[in-house]
Amino acid sequence: MSSPNKQPQVIIDLNKILNLNDLTEVKRMETEFELNDWCFVLLLTEPILDTNLAQELWLFFKSDHRKSRYSQRKGIYGYSKVNHKEGIKILTGNYFGEFSNKGLVPMALMKPLNYLSQVLDAVTKRLIEILNQYSVFQREPSLSSLIERADLPLKDDHFGMLDINEQSTEEVNCVPHYDPGLLSISILSTHEGLQLKNMTNNEWIDEPLQHNIGVIWLGEAASRTTQNRLK
Repeated sequence: MSSPNKQPQVIIDLNKILNLNDLTEVKRMETEFELNDWCFVLLLTEPILDTNLAQELWLFFKSDHRKSRYSQRKGIYGYSKVNHKEGIKILTGNYFGEFSNKGLVPMALMKPLNYLSQVLDAVTKRLIEILNQYSVFQREPSLSSLIERADLPLKDDHFGMLDINEQSTEEVNCVPHYDPGLLSISILSTHEGLQLKNMTNNEWIDEPLQHNIGVIWLGEAASRTTQNRLK
């Protein structure tokens, strides 16, 4: 049972940052990063996900007995099933076409996943640019310096990694979240299990299952760039 004095979880309005360049909301996000290295965000009002994609993914994971045909031999990209989870992992940007040509993206998912990857790439790139503008990652805002220090693919061929996971299997996964990049965004969770630690009160918080609430995590590059001020 929750304590009556428990403070409500802060939720950052991503619309205000990306569409209004709102300094106050940027600073609220920075504060949450400094406290926890993650924050809850209210997602954009525009639809991020094709309404049919969730159903197509469900059908793929539940019904397609040929899922392994979309795997790499080493199991790094494409479809994989390892102990606690089952999912599809692909690079975005120009790499998406390469992965499609290599047969790592199911035909039924090709168009909606391409759209989703383009939207998320645009959101993360714009967010990084705004956070850099307001000196969140370094004292003197310089995108070229940030790209160099964080080793970011932002200059010419911007890309990221799209990782879609089916609900966890019965095996418990206690592996902590790790991201080698600057930041990542988790959206559209439909299965309970993922928890985040609030470092200010040492409590574990369930990831929200609402479609309009997501989580932004800082990665290893953020820690390296800010000399562990953000980590």
